[in-house]
Amino acid sequence: MEGGYSADTSTKWPSNADGYTLLSRIGHGAFATVYKAKVNSGPAASSEVAVKVIELEEFADSSLEEIRRELQMMKMCRHENVIAYHASW
Repeated sequence: MEGGYSADTSTKWPSNADGYTLLSRIGHGAFATVYKAKVNSGPAASSEVAVKVIELEEFADSSLEEIRRELQMMKMCRHENVIAYHASW
């Protein structure tokens, strides 16, 4: 996504890195790190969120499809024990 806000139904989440300030690292894996972050702009400004940063340089081209599938699954998942997906870019 380029600039603006996410295409989800609420459209309140920024869809670019400038919309967030990373506060602290809260987890990591082989190719991604999760940060506690603060929303900088829009209707959700000042909200705290989790931002997952994936190191795309570490993936082979074939693995990009796996990332797409993970994002699709996260978009569809609505469960009280699973963190909600809002935007990706």
